[in-house]
Amino acid sequence: MSVVGIDFGCESCKIAVVKSGGIDVLQNSISKRETASMLGFGRADRLVGDSAAAVHTMNGENTITDLRLFLGKRFSEPATQAELRSAFFRAGADAKDDVVFDMQNGEQRVVFGVPNAVACMLNDQKATAERALGLKVSDCVINLPGYSTHSERLALLDAATIAQLKPLEIINNLTAVALNWGFYRTDIGEETPVRVMFVDLGHANFEVAVCSFLKNKLE
Repeated sequence: MSVVGIDFGCESCKIAVVKSGGIDVLQNSISKRETASMLGFGRADRLVGDSAAAVHTMNGENTITDLRLFLGKRFSEPATQAELRSAFFRAGADAKDDVVFDMQNGEQRVVFGVPNAVACMLNDQKATAERALGLKVSDCVINLPGYSTHSERLALLDAATIAQLKPLEIINNLTAVALNWGFYRTDIGEETPVRVMFVDLGHANFEVAVCSFLKNKLE
């Protein structure tokens, strides 16, 4: 079984595997270790990641940006309206008040729900991993900020299912950082805890977590 880790950010996505005794962040099709979190539509094709970013300035109305910010959100929420005020793309609400994106794909209008749009990004990351590893990938761990709501996590699970991925865990960003820091440490004892503060200085939010490490244990 090959399990991949996906860092699904507002501006970019990354995918990594445990390889050669460490964590290897995989290169995408253009040899970059991060992929723009954008989904666009051209004259006849769907543009995912960096291909969408390359034509974003000329195709703003048909390029969805900051995908993660709309996960599990209602269209009528003040936070959603605040994000959409600065967006170039068209968005609306379905019968449940979920956010949907109104895109022009060639001569055809298409309406995309947020889970479907996010699934395109996850599927792109999955393809990166399968290309690098030379085998099929389905099991994954995906991170989200610690302040993510239950509805946001459910929407991410829906997106993963559409992308034919099986999330074994949706993990908080700082938990992932703490595990990465402590996983290979050999100087942590069984009795005296090692306390470490981890800081996530994000694009829009600031998070801090204090963790206590004992051998084979994290709190």
